[in-house]
Amino acid sequence: MADVPPQDKIEYEHAAVLIVGAGPVGLFVALKLAQKGIDVLVIDSEPHVLKSPRATTYMPIVLNEMEKVGLVDDLVKAGHTNREGVSFRKSNAKGGEVLGALMMAAIPKGAVKYDFTGIHLGQQAVGELILKHCEAQKTFRVMWQHRFVGLKQPGETKPIEVVAAGPTGEKFFTCDYLVGADGAGSSVRRALCIPFEGFTWNDFRFVASNVKYDFEEHGFTTANMIVDEEDWAVIARTGPGDDPWRVAFGLRTDIPMSDLMEHLKEKYERLLPGPRPLKYELVSASPYWAHQRVAKTWQVGRVVLAGDAAHVRQSYPQMMWSSLTIPQVE
Repeated sequence: MADVPPQDKIEYEHAAVLIVGAGPVGLFVALKLAQKGIDVLVIDSEPHVLKSPRATTYMPIVLNEMEKVGLVDDLVKAGHTNREGVSFRKSNAKGGEVLGALMMAAIPKGAVKYDFTGIHLGQQAVGELILKHCEAQKTFRVMWQHRFVGLKQPGETKPIEVVAAGPTGEKFFTCDYLVGADGAGSSVRRALCIPFEGFTWNDFRFVASNVKYDFEEHGFTTANMIVDEEDWAVIARTGPGDDPWRVAFGLRTDIPMSDLMEHLKEKYERLLPGPRPLKYELVSASPYWAHQRVAKTWQVGRVVLAGDAAHVRQSYPQMMWSSLTIPQVE
């Protein structure tokens, strides 16, 4: 008979700042802190930076913040620079006519800091880029496959206690400050019983799809807004060269998700230009709900919410991430 193993000894790992969530917001906060020499630990339930169809475009308001931490040059090098602007057009089913455009050429030279509309690059690639910069900092650590479970904040002077579920069981941490950057469904926010006030659009879902198709051959610019009562959409690059294009559109909620792929084909028929039958390669497609919500408070003691954990909103411009929420770390 095998010997009974000894009882586990509960040990706590400490960090000055513990961040829950290794998305772009959590990693960006970690980078700003680590660059100041602050001991920071990031935990995330995934085994790596999440790869799914999410944000694709970073406007000057975001680039200005990224420049402060030395990310802009690498971002420009890795992504596709939009020097054209944004086009507004009818759906292909209604003729595809260009209704108008916001063109960089119309802006006087020297009037703005950047001479382009934005940088197009998939969110996962941006996350990996930020992570690379984080890993160059001596005071940065990350633990993948550690899902936040709960916290206890004893008082103003005692460390915050955190428990996470890891690959081999529970892992315990202490920290001086905790940042919840774990998305709209934030477990940190829920653990603090903070209401997420607002509403969820209940008559449609967004579908974010990535597809390989030569839109430029058919007169599309880098970023295109499709204006239509039913077939409204965003069609834009997700990166340079042969990187797929993002086609994001709405589906009514009376359409079951089991029929998503069939309706996606129908949407593509009404949205995509070019001869029929269409020849494209679907890379990925992901449906999600559209929210307009904000946490009742963003801070409880030494716990702070950031990014979508604090507030989410959906609009056409944000489909292209004109305003990534980047917390100010001073």
